[in-house]
Amino acid sequence: MWFNTSSGSVPNPLPVTTPLATPINGQIIIAVTNTAVQLPSNSLVNGITVKAKTTNIGNGFIGGSTVNTTDTGSGNGYRLLPGEAVAYATSNSNLVYVNGTAGDIYYYNGN
Repeated sequence: MWFNTSSGSVPNPLPVTTPLATPINGQIIIAVTNTAVQLPSNSLVNGITVKAKTTNIGNGFIGGSTVNTTDTGSGNGYRLLPGEAVAYATSNSNLVYVNGTAGDIYYYNGN
């Protein structure tokens, strides 16, 4: 696609429609296997990403307050293998819970 730059302005191919917010970053650790951990409260404008540490022992499951580790087709979490990540458009990080194996670490960032 060609643009006429003689006017001095080029259209932004990826326009930002929401204001940027201060980034938040952190880590959580699963203290007890099969017990969901709530992310801390942070207001978000553009959502959050959660990533499993590559050396985690088990799979993690991301979801709401009732997220479980059931992986038989009847569970209610999104499975993350070690090293995988998932992003959500949510207004607060405390709406996201992580469930998994004791000692496993998860990173999060958002804004």
